Amino acid sequence: MMMMMMMMMMMMMMMMMMMMMMMMMMMMMMMMMMMMMMMMMMMMMMMMMMMMMMMMMMMMMMMMMMMMMMMMMMMMMMMMMMMMMMMMMMMMMMMMMMMMMMMMMMMMMMMMMMMMMMMMMMMMMMMMMMMMMMMMMMMMMMMMMMMMMMMMMMMMMMMMMMMMMMMMMMMMMMMI
Repeated sequence: MMMMMMMMMMMMMMMMMMMMMMMMMMMMMMMMMMMMMMMMMMMMMMMMMMMMMMMMMMMMMMMMMMMMMMMMMMMMMMMMMMMMMMMMMMMMMMMMMMMMMMMMMMMMMMMMMMMMMMMMMMMMMMMMMMMMMMMMMMMMMMMMMMMMMMMMMMMMMMMMMMMMMMMMMMMMMMMI
């Protein structure tokens, strides 16, 4: 009996031990699982974070690229505008120069014409003066001629008169 009891007790003890061991094992396993789960979760979270970071970086890069492109475009536009403005200014300057040249030419032409006209007028005046002088000379000559003629006539007349007188005197003398 006692032996039996002892045996029973032993058995019970063994069972208890086994149970305890099982329990311990189970607990250990559970803990392990939990740990693994936690690790997995952490890994996932890390991965997610990494992905998010990558995405953010990509987005930032894209934004930067876009901004750069926009800036480049703006710069190009500005350059084009400046070029256009310069061209316009050059054209305007050229036009102004041409206009000035034309005006100068016109002025020169006008001056030349005026000079010619003046010259012509002077020539005409000179000619007229010459003509007048000639006319005057002619008139003077004519007058002189006339005077000479008159003088001659007078002289002739005087001579004739003298002759007549002489004749008369002679006649008278003869008569006497």
